[in-house]
Amino acid sequence: MAHPGQRAPTVMRGRGSPGAEVAARRSKSWHLRRVTTRRLRRQPIQECRRRFDAGNELTRPAWESTALAETIELKDSEIYNVHAQMREMMAANQVEMNKLKEELKVAEGKLKEEADKREKEVKTLKDDLDDVTAYLSVAKAEEGVVDDQWFKGELTKFATSLRNWVWKHCKAASQMPDAIDDMGVQTRIRHAVPEFARLTMSNSRMTVMQAVVQDVILRRIFDRYCVGLTVENEQTMRELEDMMTRQTTGGLANYGLINRWRALGIALLTGTDPVKENGESAIVDCCSEVESVVFSLIPASKRRPGDDASRALIPLLANAVRISHHMKGQRARIDVVSPVGHIFDPEWMEDASGLEDDADEELRGKMVGACAFPAVIKWGNEKGEDYSVRTVIFRSKVLCLLDND
Repeated sequence: MAHPGQRAPTVMRGRGSPGAEVAARRSKSWHLRRVTTRRLRRQPIQECRRRFDAGNELTRPAWESTALAETIELKDSEIYNVHAQMREMMAANQVEMNKLKEELKVAEGKLKEEADKREKEVKTLKDDLDDVTAYLSVAKAEEGVVDDQWFKGELTKFATSLRNWVWKHCKAASQMPDAIDDMGVQTRIRHAVPEFARLTMSNSRMTVMQAVVQDVILRRIFDRYCVGLTVENEQTMRELEDMMTRQTTGGLANYGLINRWRALGIALLTGTDPVKENGESAIVDCCSEVESVVFSLIPASKRRPGDDASRALIPLLANAVRISHHMKGQRARIDVVSPVGHIFDPEWMEDASGLEDDADEELRGKMVGACAFPAVIKWGNEKGEDYSVRTVIFRSKVLCLLDND
């Protein structure tokens, strides 16, 4: 007989015989006993676990069970109290947050209202300022008074337009002044660029040609007392100004009053028809001289520019006359200066060669050989006061004579 836990021996018998049936019954009985034994072994363990987990009094002494129950009840009470306190705190915090939100909303509304009010005030003040600015601009324009920025912008545009005209219409001017038969033209070129040959060897010939053109414009427009006046009228105006300068009180001329007198006189004169007509004639004469001087440097074998050059130059000269009238009509004194023959000074000069970005400092101490565009310097302010104050409105564009020229 096999013991529990041991497999019963297998008896080989024929199918359908009584011995086989007996063996089958024994095997089934053996398996049944084995399963029952396993279940009986597991029941005490499971029961003990169930009783232990449930806190059955049979698993521990009575006094220990009572103390544990009291401890658990105490802890439950403490936890409940803590939860209650937390709920009260959260409720109080929520009330406080709601109150703060309401206050914040009210404050934001007040701030927005105040900001809108301030914005309206700023807009009103800005509109008033624009009106005042427009009024002053009109008043100044009627008086011919403009600021330094206006001059700088207009001079920059004029210098650029003049350079473009030279580059477009003077490329064929390749002769030297010595090859020109007209001695008068030779003299004007040498006056503008005394070292013409040296400068054309080391600089752009077009920049040198621009210096020749600007010398004619400077002499015929910017050096005039007022373009459009006759020579006799200009002489009279200069004599009156000199007389007022000499008749001073205490040995010091009142340049502020003199400048205001000149500005008012120029403003009145430039609006008259005779001055306008004479100004147009002066523009045509200036254009003719520029072309005669510059185009004389074009060899006979090359074609000279046609009427297109004149039609492009006349508006530029008319703009120069307009700028000149504004200069003469200021209460401050404005001088247009060509620094040819002066030592280079970066305060009111700049290099026109375009070869180096930092050439201004390297040209200190060098002699100016040509001026592609003059400097514009103001004495005094827009009110005609502080005559000793010097302001460089526009730096002169120059070419210097270098040691290797």
